[in-house]
Amino acid sequence: MKKQIILPVFIIAAALFFSCNKTGGSSSAKTEGVIKSAQEESAITGYALKTNTGVYTIEGEDNGSATTKTKWDSSLVLGESVKTGKTRPLTFKNKEYNFIEVLRDNKKEGFALVSQIAVGGRLAVVTDEKANLFTAPKTVNVTNSIISRKTVLVYFPESESGGFVEVKGIDSKSSELIPGGRYMRLSSLSRNDSDIQASILLQTAQTMTDKSQVIAKEALLKSALQDYPDSVFYHEIKEIVSPSESQSDSGSSDSEYYDEGYSRGISF
Repeated sequence: MKKQIILPVFIIAAALFFSCNKTGGSSSAKTEGVIKSAQEESAITGYALKTNTGVYTIEGEDNGSATTKTKWDSSLVLGESVKTGKTRPLTFKNKEYNFIEVLRDNKKEGFALVSQIAVGGRLAVVTDEKANLFTAPKTVNVTNSIISRKTVLVYFPESESGGFVEVKGIDSKSSELIPGGRYMRLSSLSRNDSDIQASILLQTAQTMTDKSQVIAKEALLKSALQDYPDSVFYHEIKEIVSPSESQSDSGSSDSEYYDEGYSRGISF
């Protein structure tokens, strides 16, 4: 009698055990996809280096080669953080580029151009009017290149040597990519969040050149003033939002100023 009772119980327990394992396997399978490596806890955080950094998705079938076509999907905000994965060559509009897997905070995944994403490091913003680039962390290795003030870039703390740090970024004025292996003085940079965020809002507003974006542009600039009053860029932004008396005396009203997309008040 005891054997007859134990056997069914054993069978039921075994069935439950294998059923649980099967369910667990199905759950883990959901993590598989184009961005699996970026979903892992070990994925490195990266940052978008320009306003409207593109996020692309596969168009059609992924054949595993560089000829796989991509299409534009959405944009990243300057300085936006993403989880990064593997890099691979892909095709966009019949031209091959190097892309990197990215995963946004909203769990949306895709690919971004390697040149527009800095992997690792921390955000900073250029505050020096003449911020030189160096080929090595030594004064003697100065170059003729100067990075524009207000440029938001990424610096790598572990590279700090003698007051210099390695940087990666895209110049805010010329849109030129900072070459690899370049250094800047820490004294030329601000790591304060208020300075970084104010510059991001300012540069984002700069890209809004269409008249339909006037209200959004005004909101961004006013937010920069209200949210980051201690920013080193405060007075520059205030001059854009509230033109000087000389501009007011020219006969233009505030509404006319905004209708022109702030074009007379912005100097980058």
